[in-house]
Amino acid sequence: MDHYLHALSQISVISLVAAALVMMLISTLWYSPLMFGKSWSRHTGIRPHDIRPAEVRRGYVIASLTTLLLSYLLGIISAHATSIFALIASVTLVWVFVMIEQINSFIWERAAFALVLIHALRSLTVLVAGALVHHFLGVL
Repeated sequence: MDHYLHALSQISVISLVAAALVMMLISTLWYSPLMFGKSWSRHTGIRPHDIRPAEVRRGYVIASLTTLLLSYLLGIISAHATSIFALIASVTLVWVFVMIEQINSFIWERAAFALVLIHALRSLTVLVAGALVHHFLGVL
């Protein structure tokens, strides 16, 4: 048990913040008009000009905090991975749980399957990128 508690306190602040920034950048690009923003907007019915600036600011604050938490969790996974392959396998397993929720939204909320794919693939990309940042920057 002490081994796990020790690892929790040893996550590098630099890798924590760097991974969170990389994940936020990927998400921002992912939902931009350059990638899947137009498709996301079409499937959700939300147009960028319909969102008030206060909602955008609140959304970014909440997203930043949750991304920092996710980065911390990825740091824990990275600290315990014995190889890069074990890290990717662990992250993929986490992604499977995310996929289950995405599929539930498709089934019960009648979300468009394209929207489920957009979210699910972004989740996989963000998880892998964040884990790799932690892996390569290391744990202090």
